[in-house]
Amino acid sequence: MSAPTAPELPSEGRDQRVDVLRGLALCGVIAIHLCARIPAADPLYAAGRFVDHLGRFGVPLFLGVFGWGLGRAASRAPIGPAWVFGRLRAVVPAYLAWALLYAAVAPLDGGGSSLWDPRVAWPARFGLTLFGYGAEQLYYMTAYFGLLLIGPLAGTVLASVSGRTALALATAGLVANAALLGHVQSVVATGLPPTGVAQFLLHTEARTPLHWFGFFLAGAGLGRYLAAGSHLPQPRWWWLPLGLSLHTVVALRPPSLQFDDFWASPALVWAALAFLAWGTAAANRLAPHAVGRWLGRFGADSLPTYLGHVLWLRLGWWATADWPTVPRLVVALGSVVAGNWAYGRVHPRIFTRRSAVVTSQ
Repeated sequence: MSAPTAPELPSEGRDQRVDVLRGLALCGVIAIHLCARIPAADPLYAAGRFVDHLGRFGVPLFLGVFGWGLGRAASRAPIGPAWVFGRLRAVVPAYLAWALLYAAVAPLDGGGSSLWDPRVAWPARFGLTLFGYGAEQLYYMTAYFGLLLIGPLAGTVLASVSGRTALALATAGLVANAALLGHVQSVVATGLPPTGVAQFLLHTEARTPLHWFGFFLAGAGLGRYLAAGSHLPQPRWWWLPLGLSLHTVVALRPPSLQFDDFWASPALVWAALAFLAWGTAAANRLAPHAVGRWLGRFGADSLPTYLGHVLWLRLGWWATADWPTVPRLVVALGSVVAGNWAYGRVHPRIFTRRSAVVTSQ
């Protein structure tokens, strides 16, 4: 993959293939939250869980692309406070608005939300709101903010190393992340109460940078490697069937006896790598065509969809409460498409288009 010439804004020079990858990742995120609505007793539950596991590459891809852009930028100029605050100003207002909105409608989503549990004090409710407990997709945002704050330090380190060293750091980051999640998985498998870092990761439910640092470091190291003038192998057509086969094998892994722990196992890393194999090949072939251009536009301005799609999904699901599962899923997906289309035209007027940097290169 080649890198965009200007990573800050979606309207400036971009690599369309990277935007196609982000568009595919956003489709995976929507699929996860759609299938999460299928009840455990439903005959479609097993298929829904497979789709859930298949779509788990989305957040790793977003954070990897974010790191990649930082690695590229660090090779040109120091990553300073202005870089951090510019992105915080672009993203925080939209995030807070949606976090408060989801907190307000939480009681309508099945009830029992900790945000409105009468036993929870108001300061705690406010804290839960800030950390995105009002909707299932918001956890990623808090991890993004944490990684953003360490951007200057990461940029300083990357700017001081060679391209080969940066590539070694990228590899080490993924290996270390897989080892950390393997530790969490082994603790869960024992059935004993978790302690230490495993307890922390399970308690915070992937809301901290620690859960995702390997993907960010992999992207940052890769970005620095490319900025140093190195090149990666061009995707081949056979990467597509091979990557899809590997991704399917990973997605079919059985869940833990304690809970469906895909997000807390090394499978998260293997799924991301399998996606890169078939996703880069697909992006390479799709980019010149109409579907590739659509996916590229979809991925280039992903924040409005990422923040809003769960609300539109909920509206469609609530409106069809007495329907069979398949029609409910169809209506919910249609609600997501319609809601995203409408809100995508309003969002820039409220928060400006600079908000898309949350997942920009």
